[in-house]
Amino acid sequence: MPKEFTGKKVMGAFASPVVLVTASYNGKSNITTVSMVAGISFSPLLVCASLSHRSFTRNLVDESREFAINFISHQQLELAKKVGATSGHNIDKLKEFNVVSIPGKRISCPIIKVAHTALECIVKDVINLGKHNLYIAEVVTYHEFGTDSPLYLYHGYYYSSGEKIAAY
Repeated sequence: MPKEFTGKKVMGAFASPVVLVTASYNGKSNITTVSMVAGISFSPLLVCASLSHRSFTRNLVDESREFAINFISHQQLELAKKVGATSGHNIDKLKEFNVVSIPGKRISCPIIKVAHTALECIVKDVINLGKHNLYIAEVVTYHEFGTDSPLYLYHGYYYSSGEKIAAY
């Protein structure tokens, strides 16, 4: 017999990377924590990210049509919690949380220096999903700063991957 389930339970079954999404528009920048991201195509090179309608970062992405996905490790867990729990509508989160960034090469969004990998993305399509927008974007620049194991979210808990078990 099937068990009762919720959206949170279903979405929690997907082990997802925890990333910091950055965006800028008209002199304002913001950062937010996102776990609903995925690579969706090798050619063209496309990714997707789901951003809440309440998110200030989403507002900036809607205006600029670009964003950066910054992959982090367990060492940035506290930063991820802080930027995910506060609104950029009220404060400059990059300044408030002392986030060190560098300028993007092809986009105007900040690239987070403590990320092990960052993707500069140009929005190609937006799908309204109710409480979120799904942004389909082309990766235009790839940054690799380190080889730390990525931080994941799975059924409401954070995990750090570790041991390599096989090649793809």
